[in-house]
Amino acid sequence: MPIGGTAAASKLCPEHAMQPISRRTKLFIRRYLPELTARCSGLVLTCIALSLAIVIRRLVLVPPPHRPSVIEFVLAALAVACGSSGLALLVEGRGLFRPVTSSTPGELRRGRPR
Repeated sequence: MPIGGTAAASKLCPEHAMQPISRRTKLFIRRYLPELTARCSGLVLTCIALSLAIVIRRLVLVPPPHRPSVIEFVLAALAVACGSSGLALLVEGRGLFRPVTSSTPGELRRGRPR
């Protein structure tokens, strides 16, 4: 089959066949990949918080009763930080980083925000 200037030949050309896929890929990367990345990182952080909570529970309950150690406090702080940021990313996604407009206190008193 000769590749010439005809319309049928241009449809068979591999460069033209790949163009719609390329557009779809760019659309996916621009729209959905940041959202998917934010939500997956939120899921990972939430799983880390859950595993830290399990480790803390084992540290506290397995040995005989004792005063909390510094390691247990640090692990608890990490679990809270990972859990709160992970759930925020998981629920809100990319919208968590959306710019927010603020209003002046006078506008809030008048009840007319911009």
